[in-house]
Amino acid sequence: MKVGIIGGGAIGLLFAAYLNRNHQLTVYTNTEAQAADIRNQGIAVIKDGETEISYPHASSARHYEEKLLIVTVKQFHLPFIFNHLSPEEPKTLLFLQNGMGHIKSLSNLKGHTIYTGSVSHGAEKKGEREVQENGIGTTIFSPFPEGTGSEMIESLSTADFPFVYRSGWYEILAGKLLVNACINPLTGLLNVRNGQLIEDPHYHLLLKQVFDEVFPVLELGDEADQWKTVEDICRATSNNVSSMLQDLRMGRKTEIDAIAGYVLDLASDKNITAPILSFLTNAIKGLENN
Repeated sequence: MKVGIIGGGAIGLLFAAYLNRNHQLTVYTNTEAQAADIRNQGIAVIKDGETEISYPHASSARHYEEKLLIVTVKQFHLPFIFNHLSPEEPKTLLFLQNGMGHIKSLSNLKGHTIYTGSVSHGAEKKGEREVQENGIGTTIFSPFPEGTGSEMIESLSTADFPFVYRSGWYEILAGKLLVNACINPLTGLLNVRNGQLIEDPHYHLLLKQVFDEVFPVLELGDEADQWKTVEDICRATSNNVSSMLQDLRMGRKTEIDAIAGYVLDLASDKNITAPILSFLTNAIKGLENN
């Protein structure tokens, strides 16, 4: 099957390398220089000290021929992508973004079959064609705003790179947002790996304080279960560097608006105050400018 991946970041490179094993894969990059590097040298996936090279096609074109497109760019790049997707013939689109800032805009993509997804893979971009795999998880996808499963997306699933269908996009995305809103801004500000948020008692207290602000805003399931999930993910990704901290270290713009900003807007709509999350948001934005 022909599959297109839009975005040459850590997740885009990881997905391209894995899916290229069984499918005719094209990764669409932002620059022709990155596309040329991938075409000439392949994508290098580094895992447990070993490197595996995959050779998908790569292009910086803005016309997408594939019927299935997986969109992995960060949220602040989506308006540009939407402009190119809108005139395209109907396609199946799977959006894999942190946060939920893009949700309202998805309804503007008329004619396409849209799915949203949550990714639990650990990946860190090491270069234009290099990605370090820090743990393989699962891609959970749901129709937006409603619909059924997708045979095309389900056919991507393999034992070591699973795709799982679930109905109820809000629960899936809000669950991931809760985790990201708790972990990413704190690790970004404190400059620590994920596991330190539960290993250090002072950081653990801060993590719980952020959770106590975010959970009532999202109104998501059982509070004790959700708190346990946040702790479990910190533990399972103990050695990982969050995407927000990666961005800050590399001098890139973060997704703080798509993650914490969305929660703060929703809190305002519900007349809920979230001073700690507001502080973290402004602190991260300040670090972006330094």
